[in-house]
Amino acid sequence: MFASVREHVTHHARFYTSALLGVIVWAATGTLVPPVRLMVAGDGFFGVYLVLMAMLATRATLEDMRRRAS
Repeated sequence: MFASVREHVTHHARFYTSALLGVIVWAATGTLVPPVRLMVAGDGFFGVYLVLMAMLATRATLEDMRRRAS
């Protein structure tokens, strides 16, 4: 079971990295009102996720994408 959890986290590392950054931004903006904190943390999450996915898309070959899809 531990191996499957590790495989899952490894496969979705970009998502979890972005989520961790969103939590860090949420914690760092403690002086803001909750709706603004949520908006800023969400922007941080989505911005980092889009950059990481763009990096993946520009570096991946067709064969890499097929291998990841299977």
